[in-house]
Amino acid sequence: MLPCTVMVFGVRETILPKTTMLPGFARPFLALLLASISTPAFAGDVPLYQPAPAWIAPAPPLDSAVVAKGATVVLLDQQVRIETGTVTTYADTALRADTPEALTQLGTLSSVWSPDKGDLIVHRAIIVRDGNEIDLLAGRKFTVLQRERGLERRMLDGLFTATLPVSGLQVGDLLRFVYSVTRKDAALRGHAQELRPLIAAPTAVGFGRLRVTWPATERVRWQAGPKVVLPAPVRGSGGDMVLTLTLPLPKRDPVPDDAPSRFRRAPLFQVGDFADWPEVSRTFAPLFATDGLIAPDSPVAREVAAIMAASPDPRTRSARALELVQSRISYLLLGMNGGNYQPQTPAETWEKRYGDCKAKSLLLLSMLRAMGITSEAVLALLKGGDALSEALPMPADFDHVLVRAIIDGQDLWLDGTGASSRLADIADVPPLFHVLPLRPAGADLMALAWRKPERPNLQVTLTMDESAGIDLPVLVDGTMAFKGSSAAMLALAKAQSAPEKQAVLASAAMSAYFEDFNLTDSSISVDSATGISTIHVQGLLPAPWRFVRGGARLAMDMAQRMVKYTPDRARPMWRALPVAVTGPDTTEMTLAFKLPDGGKGYRIEGNPQFSGVLAGQILDRTMRLEGDGIVLHLRRDAPAGAEVAPADVATEKARLAQFRTRAPIVRAPVDAARYWEDGTPGRARFAALDAAYALVIARKPDEADGYADRARFRRATFDRKGAFADFAKALSIEPTVALYRERAAMREEDGKYDAAMIDVLAALDIDPANTQLAAARAHLLVKLGRKAEALAVRQEALDNAGTDRALVVARFAEMQAEAGETPAALAALDEAALEKPGNPEILNLRCWLRGTRQADPTAGLKDCTRAIELADLPGEPLDSRAMIYYRLGRMDEALADLDAALEGAPGQSGSLFMRGVIRAGLEQPEKARKDLAAARRLAPAVDRQYREFGIVAPF
Repeated sequence: MLPCTVMVFGVRETILPKTTMLPGFARPFLALLLASISTPAFAGDVPLYQPAPAWIAPAPPLDSAVVAKGATVVLLDQQVRIETGTVTTYADTALRADTPEALTQLGTLSSVWSPDKGDLIVHRAIIVRDGNEIDLLAGRKFTVLQRERGLERRMLDGLFTATLPVSGLQVGDLLRFVYSVTRKDAALRGHAQELRPLIAAPTAVGFGRLRVTWPATERVRWQAGPKVVLPAPVRGSGGDMVLTLTLPLPKRDPVPDDAPSRFRRAPLFQVGDFADWPEVSRTFAPLFATDGLIAPDSPVAREVAAIMAASPDPRTRSARALELVQSRISYLLLGMNGGNYQPQTPAETWEKRYGDCKAKSLLLLSMLRAMGITSEAVLALLKGGDALSEALPMPADFDHVLVRAIIDGQDLWLDGTGASSRLADIADVPPLFHVLPLRPAGADLMALAWRKPERPNLQVTLTMDESAGIDLPVLVDGTMAFKGSSAAMLALAKAQSAPEKQAVLASAAMSAYFEDFNLTDSSISVDSATGISTIHVQGLLPAPWRFVRGGARLAMDMAQRMVKYTPDRARPMWRALPVAVTGPDTTEMTLAFKLPDGGKGYRIEGNPQFSGVLAGQILDRTMRLEGDGIVLHLRRDAPAGAEVAPADVATEKARLAQFRTRAPIVRAPVDAARYWEDGTPGRARFAALDAAYALVIARKPDEADGYADRARFRRATFDRKGAFADFAKALSIEPTVALYRERAAMREEDGKYDAAMIDVLAALDIDPANTQLAAARAHLLVKLGRKAEALAVRQEALDNAGTDRALVVARFAEMQAEAGETPAALAALDEAALEKPGNPEILNLRCWLRGTRQADPTAGLKDCTRAIELADLPGEPLDSRAMIYYRLGRMDEALADLDAALEGAPGQSGSLFMRGVIRAGLEQPEKARKDLAAARRLAPAVDRQYREFGIVAPF
């Protein structure tokens, strides 16, 4: 069969003729069985009813035990006869109706056939019940439905459908259907071919086999693979050659998904009488002969003349001819009247304005040759082409045809079923591995060599405006420009989809690179001249800076996302398998970061440039300071057919890991301005971000996420009234634990403990087993003077803690100390530390309580230091140790720890407050006032909190 490529919403699909010859069973493993015994096409407009042919070997009698309790597929007997260019297939299947659901699945026998290649011959259709046969054909025949089954998939296949209702089927019955099909395809010019998918364990079959016969005088070749051991054929009693394969095959070894497709293909049996690839080429060459196909002064001739008059350049002419075929001829598979292989003429194609890959290619080929451009038709396999060279030569190995043009010594691969191809893309190489040129003298398989495309499949150009401050969200504005099938899909979306659906596409496209992107506005534009469709986006990203000791840093190298390579070769049997690179694909990305303060003091660390091959992918990267920011440019090429050799799989993994660790970073100056330090009155400095959040909400006013995100932003930027309003709105739409907890924290900051308690209790209604919420409830009970109730809540949580007891102790420790039970809290933490030694949270809590409650501060130093060493983010244990040093009067050491804590967590309000207190004591009033003001802006209740520890700021 030669199915063709079709563009469905801009996405390329392989369309296969409908060939099912068995009942429409729904279970997945039965679908494979049905495919394995399906037959491509038949002839005669009604089924024939005859005995089985003499050449078949009847299946053995059915085993009564298997019939009663064995596999659902009791019998699967497939037999094939090849003789003088005719293929006859015989199938004898028996399936047990073992459930009530199966009665529906087996309720109708249906078969399809084409009326131009042979006959559908029904031999038997019976129900077997308790050893007795019920003849379904007694006084009945199949009903023939003449209808086009594939119109929804752009197919006119000419197939007829025959159906027979299965009357009286009961659970436990056996349904047996026996038929033959003859097929002789004139396009094969006396040749014959057959493909048979081979089922393998764990699919269960009572009796299964594939039996193939042919006259010993005929030249027949056969093979099966991958890793299928075939028995040698034997000469039968009538002088025929007979090859018999028992089914199912042994269970196949699993293969990882990232192995090349030749290792992942399902087992397949092939048989035919083509000697080699050149014979296939010679056989098909006449179907694509072009002499005399374009009549003088015909519509197609006039199109050719117009193209030639517009440009003398053969590449330009080829591109315009290709664009004409792609854009002005719609896709429709024509499989009737020999159409599986025989293309319709260019005149027919132009008149009807539709055609499949054969028709489009013949039209394009005729036009190119009429313009004097050297060209030929080539057969191709769209998927799995890396195994084509291992296949038995036959036309059925291919599912597509396109045109090869040779201009200035360069091969151009022109696909009439593609989309949006333009002159700039005409040299792009499709991912086909091999093609078979169709020539009267014959040709062998031809390998395709990949080359870098002139235009990327995707060009991303974004401006990332962070001029408001490194602690604030980023304003994003830019474009994502697509070519080819993706461009066609977007053009269709723009034409047919509502703006809301287009926005979903835009958000999804950005989320592929930026997971937390929040879209504020988008649009799609289509440039028919260039074949480019562009998504225009605006939106928000969370602040990308990471704060570590030494200051703020930004890892903005998107190459880490673009280069994907996660092979799994843990199993010994997989270590000999290469890793396939998903391609071809080319992506370019340009990110321009607009930095605060005009970029003053910002610098690039590490190697900003890279050019080389990583995990089979070609990567080029440059990063530079420019204007008021930094510009990053990336290009990733994933070549078609690229693989990482088995010996290099681990090496490439290590190289990629090293590449990622050495990615360049942007370092902010130590004195970079923080938004909480800015003296600008009102919210003028946040105006652009406020407007962006308003757009997010306007897009989805009935969803809670937009209000919740703006509530957090407003809270962080001191608009507490606005934050409360947004939290209320979000909670009215979708109450969640997180939202209740956040609003409870704000209410506690304002000293509204009763209101905070209402929120915590509401959260507990949603998640009653949440011990963090229980600890928050106990904490608020202490604030409300209800210490006994608070301790009771703690005890209840401990009673239900199970294996999490140590963590529950930690969550309630500070509340217990607030309730006046600091020694008991420390004793409980001692026990927890024994249960979970080396836990930095427990160590830090023990240190913190000793410092804040002045409970032997010296004893807390060891815990703090150990917690600092173990913590991923040491800001909190550094702050705790500073408290210990403060209690011990070691102010310089306390100040050093606070400085270190604020390098990694610059918004840690407690550290700012304590640094302000210590600086005031060291007679550094200006610095002290700055720290204390920042702490109070970030945490309005900070004075009240530290007053409980006996620490009061002097001003």
